[in-house]
Amino acid sequence: MKIALIGNMNNNFSSLCRYLLDEGYDAHLFQYITDPNHFHATADTFEGQLDGRIHSVDWCIPTQLISYNVEKIKDELSSFDFIIACGPTLAFLNKANIRVDVFIPYGSDVYSLPQIEWSRNPLYFLKRLYFRYFQLKGIQQSRLMIIEKQSQWVEDIICSLNYKGKREEVSIPMLHIPTYEAVSERNQKSLDFFSTYKQIRKEYDLMIFHQSRHSWKNPRDKVEMKGNDILFKGFKKFTQIYPEVKACIVTLEYGGEVGESKRLIKQLQLEGNVIWLPKQNRKELMMGVSMSDLVVGELYNSYNLYGVIVEGLAVAKPIMQKRKNADFLKAYSTLHPILYADDEESVCKGLTEIMENPAKYKEYGRQGQQWYIDNIVNKFLGIIKQEIEAKHER
Repeated sequence: MKIALIGNMNNNFSSLCRYLLDEGYDAHLFQYITDPNHFHATADTFEGQLDGRIHSVDWCIPTQLISYNVEKIKDELSSFDFIIACGPTLAFLNKANIRVDVFIPYGSDVYSLPQIEWSRNPLYFLKRLYFRYFQLKGIQQSRLMIIEKQSQWVEDIICSLNYKGKREEVSIPMLHIPTYEAVSERNQKSLDFFSTYKQIRKEYDLMIFHQSRHSWKNPRDKVEMKGNDILFKGFKKFTQIYPEVKACIVTLEYGGEVGESKRLIKQLQLEGNVIWLPKQNRKELMMGVSMSDLVVGELYNSYNLYGVIVEGLAVAKPIMQKRKNADFLKAYSTLHPILYADDEESVCKGLTEIMENPAKYKEYGRQGQQWYIDNIVNKFLGIIKQEIEAKHER
């Protein structure tokens, strides 16, 4: 079976493409010309992993659908037996009379793209209305939608799409674990930040990684609150308890309130303990995560899985995050172990526990990685393989 994965938001399909190759399938990744560099497969793969399997396509701009020659799409996909897609692809494929086998939305392709977008520009409005018609049809006619249980707001929107096909409520394995299990020395040397991370690890007893974007003081929406300030204030308390411990937080210049975080760090007199690095590709970032003692995610809102958490789980690191377990035990019989934190006292307590019992939390990391393999990777691949084989038999 020759499989096309179309779109690469969050590098989701780059990861899935590698997992399918591991399973023996002939998988290819089609990336949009509009994808930013950090969502290009090269940002998450090393030399040789997807050589000859990455293709660039321009069937992705909603306002261009009305005049787009879909015969070009038919030609490019004529040799493929199975289509996995996300984003605006659904509209372009539907106009080309190509049915999507598996639709794996990343977010806005269900809560924004299929919705009416009002505009003062009548031509733009009509183009978007035209696109919306085909996007909605493409979603409705896809054979299977895979998207884990979302907030009630998103669930209500999904319901409004009038999708009658099958749905599986499981998360996509957004990171290919084997890629980071044994990175060769040659690939390490090809990275811009590897030596930086190695030096940080050498200098500090406790290395905390916090790659969440900085959004904690005055975001437009509370859903964007990450609780970065909670980490810094709790860390300050920890340094007062353990002044002899060389501890640092590695964080990125990423988010609308980097300046606010830097001012807070100065106020807390933590400039010597917080290391700022530029926003970087995932494969660079993962080298730092793999050397750290702890990954800290969001401390304001309660979530289970998102990029920061998956990056930590993939390389068996203990996780600190806010998570109300009751919200997620309907979807999973068990959850990955965490150090719960939602205020500066619980942050300080968690860091103290790591210092006093490092072996226990190293085991937390190992258990978390295995939980992710069992509950996300294997479960997701089982569903996909079943769909592929069922189509092969038809």
